[in-house]
Amino acid sequence: MAESTEEAGGVSLATRITLNVSTVESHPGKTLAGCSYALDVK
Repeated sequence: MAESTEEAGGVSLATRITLNVSTVESHPGKTLAGCSYALDVK
C-alpha cells in the first residue's frame, strides 16, 4: 500500500493505492491481482 498527502491551494489531498491479491474457487490454481485507489479531499 502507498499513501501520500499533498497541500495544494489550501486543499489537502490524501491518496491511497492498494494492491489486492486473491484466489477464487471458480478458477482453481489462479491468482487474481488488482489495484484500488482512494482520493480524499479535505
